[in-house]
Amino acid sequence: QVVFYNENFSLLALGNKPGTVYTATEINKRLAGQQIARVTPAGGTRHYPALRKALSLEPEVVYFLTDADVNTQLAPGELSKLVGRNRGRCRIHAIKFGLGAELIDNHYVKQLALRNGGKYRYRDVRTFSNR
Repeated sequence: QVVFYNENFSLLALGNKPGTVYTATEINKRLAGQQIARVTPAGGTRHYPALRKALSLEPEVVYFLTDADVNTQLAPGELSKLVGRNRGRCRIHAIKFGLGAELIDNHYVKQLALRNGGKYRYRDVRTFSNR
């Protein structure tokens, strides 16, 4: 499942059942790719409701991808709430995208991953190719 979010969240919907966890068949991967390609960033970002929804689906792993600029941090206490809600059942891996070198060493996105048994990576988007 994919949870898209900005100020609100929505779930990937490949059929008539939003919120379904889909099997990774070739057609579902193609349909998911098409839907993901149509998503455009807009508005602010509220991480907590989207992460809470992702955990409610009871996955084994979450891949959290974000630009996580300084204006979109988790509110005080939300990181601890997520760790408590998860209780070690799900690994949360995080990838933070930015421009240039990573300037904050102990970013909340890194803490989210580390406190939930996951790995953290930072990627400079200027190093991506245009293919």
